[in-house]
Amino acid sequence: LKLYSTKFLKQEKILFDSRVIIGEDLLFNLSVVLKSKKIEYKNIKYYLYRQNNTSATKTFNPKLIESDKNFYRHLAKLFETQKNNQKFYDQLIDCEKTKAILSLITRISFIDNFNKAKTQYQNIDINFYRPKYQYLNIIQKIILSLMLNKHYLTLFIITKFRTSIGKIRNKGERFIEL
Repeated sequence: LKLYSTKFLKQEKILFDSRVIIGEDLLFNLSVVLKSKKIEYKNIKYYLYRQNNTSATKTFNPKLIESDKNFYRHLAKLFETQKNNQKFYDQLIDCEKTKAILSLITRISFIDNFNKAKTQYQNIDINFYRPKYQYLNIIQKIILSLMLNKHYLTLFIITKFRTSIGKIRNKGERFIEL
């Protein structure tokens, strides 16, 4: 649980970006941390978080593709204000963009119809993400290679199989203590 002063948030003009569907809380909290002069941390559990297989992270919404790009634009803008370690921040964004493209590919596998999935694969702007193989394990490299070489049917079958196995392992819902 994070508590922030309303006065501080207004003064620093820290708001949620409504164009970002997933990751908006990370951007908000990162903005707070980067603009704060002091932070107090207490390791106290306040509530339980309910995670289930029908959540937004387990489905595909076509708006996610543009939302994801907005997320990384916003993140890059936040990091531009940090004059120190710019090379580190650039590498971090490259790494995260590489993982994000894999996340989009996985989410597309939740679509039941291959032709609809193929359309979504084609909607991913590879030039925006500029994926880097160095950040990936062997399976991720194979999946990315299938995407880059436009082997969409093989990609769809493999990712569909992987997500099906995940659903079998994580049936139902679970509670996570935060």
